[in-house]
Amino acid sequence: MHYNVTSITGVVKWGYLPNRINTINREHFMDEKMYRSPGGKLALWLFYTFCGYFAWAMVRYFWVVSHVQSIPGATVDGDWGTMTGKWLGALLGFLILSTVTLLLGALAWYTRPRQADF
Repeated sequence: MHYNVTSITGVVKWGYLPNRINTINREHFMDEKMYRSPGGKLALWLFYTFCGYFAWAMVRYFWVVSHVQSIPGATVDGDWGTMTGKWLGALLGFLILSTVTLLLGALAWYTRPRQADF
């Protein structure tokens, strides 16, 4: 068993250095480039594409809704022409698109290339 003492800002850390065979295997493995599987690439591109769509949809929503005129005398009775209705619609759209984006992001994260444990 070998120990390596490293001092970082006055704190001493003890680290275990594995035997030479395990070190050689790790060094060889770290030199290899990890690649995504075809399913992982598809998941990542779906995530990227949906992120672009999300940004486009939000900009488009605010562009279109900014031209909608509020009805004179309208109150907050659920009318989408009021300012509150516009913001509520934007919030609901944002929440739905955010949920789908989180699911696609989790799928892309799950299909990422991983290192083997030694």
